[in-house]
Amino acid sequence: MYNQNPLIMNQSKSREGLLFKVVSFSASTSFKQINRILGITIVFLMLSSVLYSQQLITVGGQIVDENDVSLPGVTVVVKGTSQGTISDIDGRYSLSGVQENATLVFSFVGMLSQDISVSSRTVINVKMEADAIGLEEVVAIGYGYTTKKELTGSVSSVDAEEFLQGDMTSPIRAIQGKVAGLSIISSNGADPNSDYTVRIRGLNSLSGGKSPLIIVDGAVWGGTLKSINPEQIESFDILKDGSAAAIYGTRATNGVILITLKKPEQGEIKCELSAFVSYESIDKNDLWFDADEYRSAIQELIPGNSNLDKGSSTDWLDEVTRTPINQNYNLSITGGTEKLAIRTNLSYKNNEGLFEDNYSNVVAPSIFVKQKAFNNRLILDYKLLYSRTTSSDIPGGLYEQAITRNPTEPIYDPENISGNKYYDNHIQGSRNPVAMINESTFDREVNFVNAVVNTEFKLLDNLSLNFTGSYNVWSGTDENYYTKHYPLLGKSGQAYVGSWKTKDYILEPSIRYRFTLGEDHRFNAIGGYSYNKGSNTSMSVTNGNFDTDKFSYHNIAAGNDLIEGLADISSYKETNKLIAFYGRVSYNYKDKYLASASLRHEGSSRFGKNDKWGTFPAVSLGWRIKEEGFMQDVDFINDLKVRAGVGVTGNQDIPNYQSIPRLSTRTGDSSGLFYYKGNWQNVYVPDNNPNPDLKWETKTEYNMGIDFGVFNRISGSVDLYSRTISDLLWYYDVPVPPNVYDKIYANVGEMTNKGIEITVNADVLKTSNFNWNSTITWSKNKNEMVKLSDPSRGYELDFIKYTPASTSWAQLLQEGEAVGDFWTPIYVATAEDGTIIYKDLDGDGVVDENSIGDRKNVGNEYPDYELGWQNRLTYKNFFLTFAFRAMVGHSLINWDRLNYENVRRLSDGRNAMKSVLDHPENFGEYRFDDRFLDDGTFIKLDNVVLGYDFKLGKSDLRLYVSGTNLLTITDFEGNDPEQIPVGIDTNYNTYGGDNLTYPYSRTYLLGLKFNF
Repeated sequence: MYNQNPLIMNQSKSREGLLFKVVSFSASTSFKQINRILGITIVFLMLSSVLYSQQLITVGGQIVDENDVSLPGVTVVVKGTSQGTISDIDGRYSLSGVQENATLVFSFVGMLSQDISVSSRTVINVKMEADAIGLEEVVAIGYGYTTKKELTGSVSSVDAEEFLQGDMTSPIRAIQGKVAGLSIISSNGADPNSDYTVRIRGLNSLSGGKSPLIIVDGAVWGGTLKSINPEQIESFDILKDGSAAAIYGTRATNGVILITLKKPEQGEIKCELSAFVSYESIDKNDLWFDADEYRSAIQELIPGNSNLDKGSSTDWLDEVTRTPINQNYNLSITGGTEKLAIRTNLSYKNNEGLFEDNYSNVVAPSIFVKQKAFNNRLILDYKLLYSRTTSSDIPGGLYEQAITRNPTEPIYDPENISGNKYYDNHIQGSRNPVAMINESTFDREVNFVNAVVNTEFKLLDNLSLNFTGSYNVWSGTDENYYTKHYPLLGKSGQAYVGSWKTKDYILEPSIRYRFTLGEDHRFNAIGGYSYNKGSNTSMSVTNGNFDTDKFSYHNIAAGNDLIEGLADISSYKETNKLIAFYGRVSYNYKDKYLASASLRHEGSSRFGKNDKWGTFPAVSLGWRIKEEGFMQDVDFINDLKVRAGVGVTGNQDIPNYQSIPRLSTRTGDSSGLFYYKGNWQNVYVPDNNPNPDLKWETKTEYNMGIDFGVFNRISGSVDLYSRTISDLLWYYDVPVPPNVYDKIYANVGEMTNKGIEITVNADVLKTSNFNWNSTITWSKNKNEMVKLSDPSRGYELDFIKYTPASTSWAQLLQEGEAVGDFWTPIYVATAEDGTIIYKDLDGDGVVDENSIGDRKNVGNEYPDYELGWQNRLTYKNFFLTFAFRAMVGHSLINWDRLNYENVRRLSDGRNAMKSVLDHPENFGEYRFDDRFLDDGTFIKLDNVVLGYDFKLGKSDLRLYVSGTNLLTITDFEGNDPEQIPVGIDTNYNTYGGDNLTYPYSRTYLLGLKFNF
């Protein structure tokens, strides 16, 4: 060893020279001097012996998995230090300057960490073993990553291998039913231009934003997720509780969804090609009369009205729909060196839509670059993603008209020889569906650019400076035209042209520091600053009465409405800023005791001058009981951890400029202008009351959870949470004067959400050739409106009535009760003259159906619980996955029955539901009561996939078939029981809930994935 180490040889020569000098010098010195020199020599020899005993060596080797396949990207660290490296593409590593008696720690995602003593060895080869319960799995958290075993907050992760496979309008659909407490609901059936409504742990606001914050690769996402192909996504991480989400401050009340995209990989070039072709079929129901059934119903219910039979047999829905063929292609190419790696991606998706001329076409190229410099101390990540979506919508109300149009009517007027004139039945509100779709155009183009730069500069091995910058531009144009033949238009053509643009950029510098005290105390700290500025602009022009339809919307100035002062022109711009300082410290003691604390101090331009800034703290703790000595002999328990945390978040997703005084021009009446000095002038009036105390809605959340793993095949978690959302915003009536406007937007209300979430994953059956893995998710949420009023401040509100599209209100929100309660009159009978008789609930002898006293709470629109069941079965190279999803115990307004289970529809010349035959007493007014509130419980077979994996040399090929929305089990008699909650806006109007806007469909798909 002497001859192999120049450093030791030089040290040896130096010491021998010093000893020679000491001996020579001692002959001519005094005894006292000799003792001094001997003492120094002894100390030097002792230091030298220590150096001999702690020789520094270079250790290297290869790391493989259980199948002897090399593992790139394995982290190798000298235990107790920050000294380390990462294995290369061949799984090889080399680490210099290692003490002979050191211990190396090998860690990799999805593998068990290994501590291996060096014991003077220079070659250490390692075989990594799979972690049965994924404790080493890397999980994204706010502004960083951690391992599953170190989590102290409520975070759920879904990686690409677990995604639902199928044709979906948004990648968020890929995790539907897979996360307890996460609700993903189709907002408009199978419409290719619709999106999904996403909620985490129930409703947390009345008038503010209700959707979670979306973060993609560390940057806030500014556009629709439909711009991202699911094949580009590596994983979803959902931050559900306040302690996990609080680091995002005023944007995190509704939870946070972190999306990690696939990154460049070093090594030789790899290509990933995925493609599928699918077709859809309408999920038809047998609830409506066809032509023959319509004729029979007329004879039975309203005899003597044979004039309603127009002599044709028309399937109106069939006339305006088709069997769409959808296509999806995605190609990724990645490769490079350790210094420079690139990933490029090109995706194309075309969804035709169920209706004629209804489609969505998305082209999305992207490029990701990872670069290292300065001896790997500088790491640069660049991402540029662009998407262009062209689409065409259908006219509003088309589906309802196709369902409810008289099926005996012809499409075209039989008296028109050319056949180009559409048949008009002259019934108010009834329109010819074929004319609607053929005589209108609804074109849209949306462009989205997302540019992100992430940099990391390592000042020291455990200290780094980081910077994230992102720029989002989301712009679009809408161009609509109705020809002179469009039903009930009332003019010779109408055109609309509008454009809009949303821009925002974010700058976030930060510093990260990791350090260890001794071998057992590990700390990870981050501190940063965030600057976010956004703007929205829009303009639109509407004109009508054109001399010809040939120009469509391309010659909008030619309409005569402009000459007559009937055209409409508008434009708008708004801006907002968000500034924050944030920090977090995580602590780990022996992988046994865990703690995390974060703080964000944030200010928003949307708040009043007295409350611009807020502080959002969070603390969470974890105890890995399995690591305790008394648990070491309990072999059947693989993991047991208890978590507890509390965090404060806010909601600043409200309209801009609500805290400051604003003026607007009056339009639409003669008072909008006044004549002054020979000119007409605009009239400006107050548009709101300023509120300098306007602030964010505040949510304080407590969470307690247990993570467990048993028998090396079952794992899961249980979470209990309690949320209090205070300072809820609402528009309150105020007197004028002294106020300048009759309403004010103020923080007054308070509500609570409490719930439980359970997730269990199990390898039900596992052999050498066959494996069945199953996951069950179950969640329950209970909501209560605690406070609506504050009389001391002049804000009095006893209740809020939600008014649906019927003759009376449907829901009542009041203190001490749940949000979403349905209050209805109780039906007794129908009198001979059609008058509906209701029960006198308050016993005062007078029935007032609009009075609370004569209404009863008969249901709630939010489910008692939600359930998901995911399964994956593999046999050799075959695999089968299927997923069920259920919502149980909620009520829905049956809009179909409310409006069309009535004989009056037939007598008016419209179609009706078949169930009207069972209710001939329904022939009067359309009234909302308990008859039209149905049980919304459903179980759906969401997704089934059957496939086979081929190994072609170094290439992998997967062929699969899938079906989506294959089965629905429900007692609900309507289009589909999957509906977004009715809800309200600040004008007391309902939104959502109506399912006669677009039909649902079943989708069948043939796809492949080829990696080469």
